Amino acid sequence: MATGSTSWAQVAAALVQTSRGESAQRGILWFFLVVVALALVAVVIAFLRRRMRRVDEPVASEFSLEQLRELRDCGELTVQEYEILRRRTLDATRRAAV
Repeated sequence: MATGSTSWAQVAAALVQTSRGESAQRGILWFFLVVVALALVAVVIAFLRRRMRRVDEPVASEFSLEQLRELRDCGELTVQEYEILRRRTLDATRRAAV
């Protein structure tokens, strides 16, 4: 009978140690999951801040309207290219003025 009770005590002790070990492992796992989640949130926030900053910054036009007209008149630009660049220049100027 003593042998049987000793084995049950050993089993109970082993279960307690196992549950403590699993608890520690779960705690470590949750810690790393939280750290990874916080790192991902930081990356997303940095990305969004950078993107918002880009939207707010005015885009400087490389050419003035006069330069675009000259390029169109001397044949360096087609009428379609001129219109596209003129629109972009005007849009950039409007954004900078706001």
